[in-house]
Amino acid sequence: IAVTERVLELQPDNVHALANLTRYHMMHADFDAAHETAMRMRASTAEATDRAVKVAEALSFLGDDAGLIDLARETESEPHPFVLRLAGVAAWRLGRQADSLAFFQAAQRLDPDDELVRDALMDFKRPASLREDAFLRETDRARLRQLGLSLPSTLDSAEVEFFYETITRPTAQLL
Repeated sequence: IAVTERVLELQPDNVHALANLTRYHMMHADFDAAHETAMRMRASTAEATDRAVKVAEALSFLGDDAGLIDLARETESEPHPFVLRLAGVAAWRLGRQADSLAFFQAAQRLDPDDELVRDALMDFKRPASLREDAFLRETDRARLRQLGLSLPSTLDSAEVEFFYETITRPTAQLL
């Protein structure tokens, strides 16, 4: 955190430093500082390589699903498969399956070899009653367990679930 803050003293709008600082604050459970830093990064007009990717990372750490969807729409002229993938997850979490499908399809057009996108698209082909919701939040899983409706992960979905929980939702269990 100290090194990142020194970078920001020299370059207050450095998108990469602000994104990293957002992540560090989340890892230290300083959610207010993480949100403040992410909003500062979002408002920054500084040029940055892979700017959309860094913004998407920060928004995903915050759990800002609506912000991820907005970002994907804002960057439609220069789409990035990672941003589209996270927007697909965000739309799924918000119950916007048609948008989720569209984001995943767009991501696949840009990166046909992305196995996570391919797995997500395969899930859309399964009947809803047979889907393992790899994008289900851990808090939702905990609530289902409380109700006696546990959804154990299968080996096929565990890697995807762990990836998305790690990337999009840091939780006490993962940290």
